[in-house]
Amino acid sequence: MNYIRVDYENFLIFMSYSRQSPKSYIQHHKEAVKIFTGYISEARLTGERENSLIDNFQLSQLLKEFHGVVSILDFSTQSYIYMSESVKSITGYSQDEFYEHGIQKTISLIPEEQLKIIHNQIFPIMFDHFDRCTSIEEIKDLRVTFNYNAFRKDGSLASFLQQTSVIHCDDYKKARIALMLVTDISDFKTDGNITLGISKKNAEGVYHPIFTKNYLSDNEQHILSIREREILNLMRHGKSSNEISDMLFISEHTVYNHRKNMLKKLDAKNTGELLSKSIAYGLL
Repeated sequence: MNYIRVDYENFLIFMSYSRQSPKSYIQHHKEAVKIFTGYISEARLTGERENSLIDNFQLSQLLKEFHGVVSILDFSTQSYIYMSESVKSITGYSQDEFYEHGIQKTISLIPEEQLKIIHNQIFPIMFDHFDRCTSIEEIKDLRVTFNYNAFRKDGSLASFLQQTSVIHCDDYKKARIALMLVTDISDFKTDGNITLGISKKNAEGVYHPIFTKNYLSDNEQHILSIREREILNLMRHGKSSNEISDMLFISEHTVYNHRKNMLKKLDAKNTGELLSKSIAYGLL
């Protein structure tokens, strides 16, 4: 089977937009190219059929009231077939900027620590699930959802939730064209951690989760100090602040301050949520 060859230099056009050191992105993007080229064959849709996808969905009419970004991405060329006008109100960038530079424009806006997770963890898992499907219909029944942060044009950092569904496959039953819905979740998501979820539609048309995984960004991996992890582990075993202070030979006030700091660091509202997030992110 032949696969599309992607020019690394073209894929790195995004470098001119990067807000961080160019060198920090090169290796990650090369790995992303390998992921794409390893799964997408060279069979292509004609321009006429690509346009018919947009016409069939009547996106410009149906999505006027949708408060988010709707796009159609060609995995094989890494270009956008469609990008809703709403992208400007949410990111500050115009449709044309995404049409011109494709997926590398989106990638250039994502912080490096999250980019590593998306390229090295999420993309391989996503394509692996696509690859396991034995029919085009089965691939289309999958929905991949994950969150990430991205820089707006004004320099502010926002949180987004992206849902991806395959709407067309190539002749080798590989995912080719994807419909993506992106919503701004900055009003309730503030940390840099990522959650990946994959759901599958059943016979009744209802999606049920089949895979879920949480990731801490590199900046969050060591977010808790050794002492805080000690306290957290004792909390997990039901120890009270008074008991913890006696066991660690520190004051109860110090234990309280550590609790308070951990709640803030993991964006947890109470002890129960703190423990749940700590387990989910592999801190315990």
